[in-house]
Amino acid sequence: MFVSPNGNDKNIGSKQKPFKTIQKEVNIANSGTKIYVRNE
Repeated sequence: MFVSPNGNDKNIGSKQKPFKTIQKEVNIANSGTKIYVRNE
């Protein structure tokens, strides 16, 4: 799952449609889920 400052927390968390906040990702991630934080 992906997070980017250009993302949106209403997105699906994919590389093409990342979340905006790490908190959104943490709230829905399952144990063992890899979280990628992009700097773009």
